[in-house]
Amino acid sequence: MVKKLQVVWAIEVVIILVLMVFGTTLNAESLSWITLPFTIISDRLRNLSLMNSIGNLVSIVLYILICASPLLLLRRKTMFEKILLILWSLGLFVSIYLFINPHLISIHGMGVIIQLGLTIFVYSIILDYGIVTLVTRTNRYETNDLLKILGYLLIGVGMYYVSMSLFVIKTIEVEQLASWINQIGILIPSLLGLFIIYKAVKIIDLEVLGETSIKHIEQLSKLASQSLIIMVVVNIGVNLLKLLLISSLENVSFSFNYSLDALLLVIVVMFVSRLMIENSQFI
Repeated sequence: MVKKLQVVWAIEVVIILVLMVFGTTLNAESLSWITLPFTIISDRLRNLSLMNSIGNLVSIVLYILICASPLLLLRRKTMFEKILLILWSLGLFVSIYLFINPHLISIHGMGVIIQLGLTIFVYSIILDYGIVTLVTRTNRYETNDLLKILGYLLIGVGMYYVSMSLFVIKTIEVEQLASWINQIGILIPSLLGLFIIYKAVKIIDLEVLGETSIKHIEQLSKLASQSLIIMVVVNIGVNLLKLLLISSLENVSFSFNYSLDALLLVIVVMFVSRLMIENSQFI
């Protein structure tokens, strides 16, 4: 799994670097690839409906079938899963309709942004459904299967930290000291988060192979504790530097520079590691 993690992160770095080279800004237009599935479906349905009356009827039937497809999964689901599936279907009905008729949302030039928002909304429902389904079916998986799933989730979280780190580096204004101080205060927690994820995935590999030991888990717990201290020190150091250099900085602002998501990850890993240690000692 560590090799998969390395490959996935390496590919992501290459893609983001390419985007940075060929696209200087990250806006609705540069994110149009996110809406590509909706754009393709809506264009095909629109073209089909404009052919003739039969084509229009076929496009309507296809539109209903595509949007209602999540409802085919309703059988033997929990109430919360059913609600998410219904929301998924409704989201498709609204989103695809507005993609087919973009003039309805072209308000003050905000059409592209609204389309992006609709797409992300549908994607978020799909992701939420996947998470809920995974959680409600954990009793059907063996321990090794659950560990592998956890590993893939950690790889996904790591992808977020990779992109955040690269974009933070990109936004550093080389000639402004304040920019360096601010962005480094965000960058360090993200890099720590990546390092902890990497170590955690290595331990998951050992667990799956049955070779893990209490020593490895203790090392991970210690690493998480140290990272927490580093994050606190970095936050204090960033604000102290701003205070000491305030006369030579432009647009200075004092804030809590904690990366809350990285902080949460570190705390969770630390507590889970310690629980595993205590459980192993108890056994």
